[in-house]
Amino acid sequence: MQWGGRTLFADGQFATADRKARFSVTRTISAESAEPAKKNSPAPSALIVVRVSTRRGKQFNAMIQRDVDPLTGAARDAVFICADDLARLQLRDGDRMCLQSATGSYVGCAQVAPITPGNVEVHWPEGNVLLSASAIDPDSFEPDYNATVTITPA
Repeated sequence: MQWGGRTLFADGQFATADRKARFSVTRTISAESAEPAKKNSPAPSALIVVRVSTRRGKQFNAMIQRDVDPLTGAARDAVFICADDLARLQLRDGDRMCLQSATGSYVGCAQVAPITPGNVEVHWPEGNVLLSASAIDPDSFEPDYNATVTITPA
């Protein structure tokens, strides 16, 4: 949520009938309940299903402008993943991995990070190939910046 600034509503109120914000609980998809992107493909020796989110720069709508992210020291092809999920894949920090969603695939390098198991992050806009162009919120027209992916060694 943004607070203040010139891009917030000019009058400081939300675009709803009573001008108040609405919040709701959303369903969380765990790695155990998510569906793999392709059911008929042969199972590799190591495969996990996780939720991927795209990562921005210092603010939500910013993208990293350099080859290395100054906040994390990670290269643009980094896939931020927890040590437990990396071990499940039988991979090490720096190894290449392939993320496959229903709409595309992305190959990057594993970077161990303090992230919740069952989730990974990739830089934006590099990770856009994994996101659905049709998954748009009907009210705000905000795209879904997340996707369910399978991860395999590359």
